[in-house]
Amino acid sequence: MSQQSDVLRTRIQLIPRGVRVQGREHLAIGMVATGTVLWGAHAVGLPLEPGPVVAGVVLAGVGSLAPDIDQPQSMISNGIPATLFALGVCMAAGAPLMKMMAARNDVWSAVFSGLGQFAAPLVPVGLLFILLALVMLFASRAVRAQFKHRGEMHSLTLAGAGIILGLLMCAVLRLPAWVGILFSLGWVSHLVADATTPAGLSELFWPFEVPGVVLGRGVAATLLILVMVLGLAGWVQASGAMLSSLAHGAAPATGNVALARERLAEASPEIEASLVKPDEPIIEAVGANTSYTWERLQKTTDGAVLVRTITLTLDSTGNVVGVDQR
Repeated sequence: MSQQSDVLRTRIQLIPRGVRVQGREHLAIGMVATGTVLWGAHAVGLPLEPGPVVAGVVLAGVGSLAPDIDQPQSMISNGIPATLFALGVCMAAGAPLMKMMAARNDVWSAVFSGLGQFAAPLVPVGLLFILLALVMLFASRAVRAQFKHRGEMHSLTLAGAGIILGLLMCAVLRLPAWVGILFSLGWVSHLVADATTPAGLSELFWPFEVPGVVLGRGVAATLLILVMVLGLAGWVQASGAMLSSLAHGAAPATGNVALARERLAEASPEIEASLVKPDEPIIEAVGANTSYTWERLQKTTDGAVLVRTITLTLDSTGNVVGVDQR
């Protein structure tokens, strides 16, 4: 018996490690890769506002797990949908349950009534979580019915489709385009990690019949060290920029004042001529649009001079989408 145990232990030790990258490892690699991009974005002067950065990190995390939707026990197919479903049920049922408890008219009714008011805004969020969980579960089943594990989902073709999907999500949510690219970055980081395992990627160039790719340990180590170093630098840089923005307020928006004055003059030359400081409007970013607010002087019929304001809003193409006079 002891000899058989020794043989079994020897066989187990001979199994090469790193045959499979776990979901949490894919997530970690995707996050440091995202940090690299954030570092680059900050270096070239792109604004790192908290909202888009958080959205980009979430999309990158989803992208780093997405290729494993062809595996039933993966985080994206099993763990995340189960967690979303459980949270969704709790959020959606919280307010109705508190309302039912408050209707008992006992000493705790006021407490349950207050909790119900607090939980009410969470109901639509909970329903959204439940919907996302069901979509992910059905998507996983549909993908598994068509594709094998580490097959077509682990290809550059679908990684490219991920770029299009990410950009579409940004268009719907009105986020900067670079946020959507982070989704495909997470997807590519997943492929790179899987390519470092002995099994490699047999369908990397699908639908073309090209031999699979296996990165050597030296190449893998170099890539991972480079990504980790740049990723750490990126997270430090981005965190500093976001903390500074939260502490001191967002950096002032920039716009094309000359174009805004031109559009205002086209609409009303009299108003444009009455601006107090025509080259120094208050500029604000409103989603994808930019608003310009000036003070202007207006004479009344009795000769008095009033100080009024006018706000002109331009879209990303320079067209007027709103005018507000006060």
